[in-house]
Amino acid sequence: MEGNNKNIIYTADDIAKYFAGNLLPQQMHAMEKEALDDPFLAEAMDGYEAMRIIKKKEKFIEHIIGIN
Repeated sequence: MEGNNKNIIYTADDIAKYFAGNLLPQQMHAMEKEALDDPFLAEAMDGYEAMRIIKKKEKFIEHIIGIN
């Protein structure tokens, strides 16, 4: 996250930290609030979350069928 509170530029690393729970609650809230007004950020967050879900499903399937 770069910039002051009004002009924060969120990066892919910031999105990863958000979903890993590695941001302070105030930082998470600010990012969520910004995503309401920034469709690009909202789409990036949605896409990141979707990819996490897909990867979790893939790992589960690999575990079930015995692939490492």
